[in-house]
Amino acid sequence: MDDFQAAIEIERAVLKIWHTSSGDELKAARLIVRAVFQEFSEIGMDNKLTLAETIEKVSEKGVSSSLRSISIFILRLRSVPEFFPKQVVGNNADAKMLSLIEPRLQNFYKRFDIDSKSQTYEKLDKLNEVHRYVCERLACLNQIPKSIETITAERQIILSSIGDATVKSYLAPYEFTRIRGSIEAILMQVVDFSATMDATFNRRLKELLELLSDELVYCDSFITFIIKDYYRPFVEAIDRVVRDEAVRSKKKFVCEIKGRKGHNFKLDKKYPLHHENEIIRLFIPLLNSGPGIADRVITYISTKMIRFCYIAKK
Repeated sequence: MDDFQAAIEIERAVLKIWHTSSGDELKAARLIVRAVFQEFSEIGMDNKLTLAETIEKVSEKGVSSSLRSISIFILRLRSVPEFFPKQVVGNNADAKMLSLIEPRLQNFYKRFDIDSKSQTYEKLDKLNEVHRYVCERLACLNQIPKSIETITAERQIILSSIGDATVKSYLAPYEFTRIRGSIEAILMQVVDFSATMDATFNRRLKELLELLSDELVYCDSFITFIIKDYYRPFVEAIDRVVRDEAVRSKKKFVCEIKGRKGHNFKLDKKYPLHHENEIIRLFIPLLNSGPGIADRVITYISTKMIRFCYIAKK
């Protein structure tokens, strides 16, 4: 089990709580988290341990590569109402959490001005701010403007928010590097698409819609709080704006194809029109009056009258 697989399993358990939030569901979710922590940390599966005892054992004997992610998962779970039962006198559950968290999340201690000498409850209260802070930074993904021009203008604000050091660190187990890269790619293609006024318009539109479709498939496959609450709404909002822009852009490409010399024109060269049963290719200069692009066009020339002019040489 890797970081992301552990995150997915934990998020599935949390999602069930949001749907029901009953005491039994809370207990079931805690059992799932306990099993994930035991497997991910490689301390061995032990159903006799409580969640608090599991956290203590993870801190003491868990493989080092898992400890930082598990510490982050604990902060994530502390954002879920009533997930961790109130501390019972004598079990020191909060202290056991901190014994795991404190050595591994020193960057958060510095960022949120947490003094290691403070009381346990004071440190945990400040650590609870980490999840809230990250969610506040991600809120911009839920506030996508309805016009493509405004999205382009606010692109840097979005990139700055998701590039925040605390955000990247906290969301590392949630495959955030991949998500952040996709957000950057989507916004870059939106910028390019919004500025397109040439023959590449349809190709850029197709590529952008395909990218958004692929990302929605990804969102359906891996449901975490960042994907469910932030990334998927972002992708869906961009998709709507792009499709609306595609319809609106038809007006930008209105055009009319006319003969360069008007409706009545004289062929510039002699053609063998007197040859029977022969296909003759005519060159007729045309003029595009607008920015529209014609592709795979078939032209028909018709007339209500047929006139022949015969000039006899003397």
